[in-house]
Amino acid sequence: MIPLIAGIINQQSTPSPNASGSPTATAANASENLLKEEEGYQIVLKRNPEDENVLKGLIQTRLQLIQSGLRKPKDVVEPLQQLVKIKPTEPLYASLLAQSQQQAGDFDGAAQTNRNILAQQPTDTTALQGYVEWLIRKQQPTEAQNEVQKAIATAKQANQQQPGSADLPAIELILGDVYLSQRRDAEAIALYDRLQKENPNDFRPVLSKGIVLKNQGKTTEAVTLLKAADAIAPVQMKAKIQELIASAQTPSPSPQSSPPGIVPPGSPSLPSSNPPVPSNNPFVSPTPSPQGVP
Repeated sequence: MIPLIAGIINQQSTPSPNASGSPTATAANASENLLKEEEGYQIVLKRNPEDENVLKGLIQTRLQLIQSGLRKPKDVVEPLQQLVKIKPTEPLYASLLAQSQQQAGDFDGAAQTNRNILAQQPTDTTALQGYVEWLIRKQQPTEAQNEVQKAIATAKQANQQQPGSADLPAIELILGDVYLSQRRDAEAIALYDRLQKENPNDFRPVLSKGIVLKNQGKTTEAVTLLKAADAIAPVQMKAKIQELIASAQTPSPSPQSSPPGIVPPGSPSLPSSNPPVPSNNPFVSPTPSPQGVP
């Protein structure tokens, strides 16, 4: 979550209200300077609580403090809620809020935020993924499948009106997650095969099928698919795929073991509270756990 939010928040440079402190200070006094910056932002916000740039600066500073262990993920939720309040039509802030709420363990709050996003943008894959994971966690797979099917129908209609306006394959991959949560591996694989035929240059369905086969213990087939996915994947995905290949080629004491963030097919029903639901979807980021923040 930290690189995602930090990168977006940094798109607009925000000067610190505390001239003496800088995140680029030496390691010895960096934490002290960050705490001073945080205090400075808070002082400014008391006078003008709707200053968008200062709110973004406060979030950025707190993210760095989280990395230092001086703050917790929940500490960025409130300023993000304020950003959403003053910019309700900006889906980016709402998306970051949902991810922060998930990171802080407020899964119900994140679900509501994702529902709000979907009300405005029904084909938003990140919001859809988060909301579907919440429904699966609540043991409502039928509702989860209905949500994805509704988004698929909307995406098809949007692409008819404006080709390429909705990422239909990414939405359909979320349907694969629903199938896997119900132990419907064969249907998930059939979906990945269809998507691969329809989108031969898209690495995602190839990778998804490779992960399923890996978790089923079909190492040779899985490695072949993972290597095929790696060959056509964008640069930023190659390191993760190569980790999966190495993991598949390394003997494991448990045939059902899987890399972090992947639900092994055939796993027990997902619990209805507390732990986050990992995703098999290689396009939409898995739901981070509260322990995932350095």
